[in-house]
Amino acid sequence: MEIVAFSVDGRLYGLDAQHVNRVIENVKIFSAPFMPKCHIGLLFYRGELYDVIDAGILFNQKISLVDSHSRIILMKWNRNKLAIIPDVVVGLVRIDDQAIHQGASTAHGQKIDLITPDSLWTRLLKLSYGPGKIS
Repeated sequence: MEIVAFSVDGRLYGLDAQHVNRVIENVKIFSAPFMPKCHIGLLFYRGELYDVIDAGILFNQKISLVDSHSRIILMKWNRNKLAIIPDVVVGLVRIDDQAIHQGASTAHGQKIDLITPDSLWTRLLKLSYGPGKIS
């Protein structure tokens, strides 16, 4: 199985490469009001609209190393589209299919937490939306 590996706050994560449309950089992200803190905004890429998520905030409440040169992972699955910005996009990594059940790791023995687009989507849906409590 091939995965796209990325890191957030020193921890390594992986997405099944079949769900990754491409990795891009230097694109304009448009802010959207009343969204969770991890939702940076929206981007329009090749005729498709993606929600852009800061992986650092989503996974551990730490802002990722977002700058104008950040790489953005574009995911597409079923009818959903999502873009995530990690600290670093490590690249394409091949893992043994058995590793999915036993815990995946790189050739250097570093543990990779495998995540699915659906698990990211579910996590996002549990977040609060809107301006929050107004005094």
